[in-house]
Amino acid sequence: MLPAPPTTLILGGGFTGVALIRHLVSCALPVTATSTSEAGAQTLTGLGAAGVVWRAPAPGNTASLPVDADRVIILFPPKDTDSEALASALRRPEGAPQRRVVYCSSTSVYGDRSGGEVTETTPASPDSPWGLQRALAEDAFRAVGAVIVRAAGIYGPGRNLIERHRAGQMRNAGDRSRRVNLIHVDDLAAILLAALENGIPGENLVAATGAPVPWEAMAAIAVARTGLPLPPESPVPADPNLASFYKESKWCRPTAFERLGVTLSHPDSLAALLAMPLGT
Repeated sequence: MLPAPPTTLILGGGFTGVALIRHLVSCALPVTATSTSEAGAQTLTGLGAAGVVWRAPAPGNTASLPVDADRVIILFPPKDTDSEALASALRRPEGAPQRRVVYCSSTSVYGDRSGGEVTETTPASPDSPWGLQRALAEDAFRAVGAVIVRAAGIYGPGRNLIERHRAGQMRNAGDRSRRVNLIHVDDLAAILLAALENGIPGENLVAATGAPVPWEAMAAIAVARTGLPLPPESPVPADPNLASFYKESKWCRPTAFERLGVTLSHPDSLAALLAMPLGT
């Protein structure tokens, strides 16, 4: 009799977590996923996961995992959490088989590069408090052998610039020709799972199409798809975290997809947006 496949534990069953669950369930692989609420956990269970209520440790607190899984993917942002405490909980005793861990970080750790190129080997140089928090969380999880996946702007059905424009939330600020790096949520799920299987402990990976698009090109699609006019120009937000979305420009170029066995299903972000189903 073949041994049962190991359970994958997803810490953070949000937008990306749901895409991961669907992929794992479609492959008949066991998955446990967390939510901070009972209703959220029930939703994850309805997708085929074992949904559990769990909260990331607050600063200064200890942490424990909801299940003793051999494979862990960390998706939640580090705001108001203690990455060191969670990293400690992930570490197994010396001599014991260590967990396979993937931490989903953000390309915000690179800061603004004035349109210049960044790859997996480019040092982190965050400009925003959120970017700095991400970089510190990376250090904590890298110390326990995690593969670090730096995700570009995540989009997909129900979460994209078209839906933001429909909801009156698209801000026309900053340099409209700035480069925006994107990754479709289904492609990000594939990259995260490939990193779990084939990533090298401690390495950095870039999750982006490698073909950044001008913000104004995305905005034009949002205008055409919704029939709503472009909002008037507004100032860049004073909050440094929000300002980073309108100021930072870089070309995120992944170099490890072939080694990982990843082929993007949505390599052209503008084409994907043009074909994106609209919400109801």
